[in-house]
Amino acid sequence: MAAPHTFGDYTCVVTDIDRMKHGSRTVPMKVLVLGLPRTASESTAKALRLLGATELYHGFQAALENPLDNKYWLAALQAKFEGKGKPYGRAGFDRLLGHCQGVSDLPAILLAEELIEAYPEAKVILTHREFESWYTMTTKQKQQNRATPTSDDLADPQLLPHRSVYATIHLKVHHPFTRIVALPQHFLHMHNRFTKPTFLYAWQHLTHNSVHFTRNEAHSVYHTHYASIREIVSRQPKHQNNSKLLEYRIGDGWGPLCEFLGVEVPPESVAFPKGNDLRVFMKRIDDLVWWEIWWMMRRVLQIAAAVGLLLGALYVSKWWR
Repeated sequence: MAAPHTFGDYTCVVTDIDRMKHGSRTVPMKVLVLGLPRTASESTAKALRLLGATELYHGFQAALENPLDNKYWLAALQAKFEGKGKPYGRAGFDRLLGHCQGVSDLPAILLAEELIEAYPEAKVILTHREFESWYTMTTKQKQQNRATPTSDDLADPQLLPHRSVYATIHLKVHHPFTRIVALPQHFLHMHNRFTKPTFLYAWQHLTHNSVHFTRNEAHSVYHTHYASIREIVSRQPKHQNNSKLLEYRIGDGWGPLCEFLGVEVPPESVAFPKGNDLRVFMKRIDDLVWWEIWWMMRRVLQIAAAVGLLLGALYVSKWWR
C-alpha cells in the first residue's frame, strides 16, 4: 500500500482509481452541499462525516486524493457547457461518486442541477457566507490595492495570510512554469494530468472567465448561484414532511444541521469542525505544486532508467556475440 502524503494539513494516500471502470454505488447519496467555494464547505463536510455520513466528496479529494477523477469531472463539465459527449445522469454520477453519501465544492457545484435531478431523494444544503466576507475571502487582498499580485508577492511568506484565493489560483494556473509542466504531464501519462485543466475550466465558468473578478462580477456570480439553486430545488418534490433545502451558515452550529438531517446533536464535548482557512488553503496548493514537480521528475527518472537498462542490455548482447 502506498504511503500517505501530506499537503499542508491534509494527509491522504494518493490513488489512481479509474472510477468509470471500477466505481459503483455502494452507499446511498444523502446530501448535496452546493454553496459556493469559501463558504465553509469543507467544515460542513467534516461535520457531516461526524454525523455519520460515510464519505463527503470535496474538491480537495479530486485535487489531492484521486486526481484521475478530474478526467471525468472535466468530461461532465464539457458535456454541460459545450455539448461534448453525453451529459451525466445518475448512472455516471454513481460511478464517480458511488462511494460517497454527499458531495460539495468545485467542480461539483457547477453540476448542481444535474446532481439534484439525479438524486431527488438527497437533501440539499446551501452553505452561506455574507457577500462582503465571501468577496474579501475569495478575491480581495487586504494589504494590496492591485487586483492581481506579482509572483514575488505570491512567494512572500509574510503576505501568505493576505493572498487572495482568486489571485493564487490565477498565478498558479497561468504561471509560465505550470504551462511548461502541463505538456510532459500528458506525455508521461501522469494521473494528475487532468487536475489543472479541470479546475481551470471550472473556475473560468464560475467567474464567467473574468480576468480580475470585480465586485460587480462577484456580486452577480454570488446571487445568481444561490437563486439558481433555490429555483432548481423548488421544482423537486418535497421530502415527506421535511424541507429538502437548508440555508446554512457555519455560525449556526450543530442545531439546524442536525434537525434538518434528523439526527441527534453531538455532545458538547464535540466541537464543530473547522478547516481550510485561507492560510491552510494556500499551503495545500503550494504543496500540491511541489508534489506534482516531484512526481514528474520521478517518472522521468524511471523512464530514463528503463531506457538505460535497455540500451545496456543491447550493448552487452552485441558485445557477447
